Amino acid sequence: MEKITVGIDVSKDRLDVAVRPSGEVSDVPRNSAGLEKLCARLHAIGVDVVVLETTGGYETVATAALAAAGLPDR
Repeated sequence: MEKITVGIDVSKDRLDVAVRPSGEVSDVPRNSAGLEKLCARLHAIGVDVVVLETTGGYETVATAALAAAGLPDR
């Protein structure tokens, strides 16, 4: 079984999300509601690893939300 890997491109206002191997792409606002939606979605698909782009500190909030939700991040 292939691992489900998620890559997140972080910007000031949003997170662009790509899921492999499915090819699903989406975006969420980089705020509390967007992070809650993202974490729920990642739990639902059973993610194995999440990789975040580091972007001048904007990734900190996303990393904290993923960790608090018990999701694997790198």
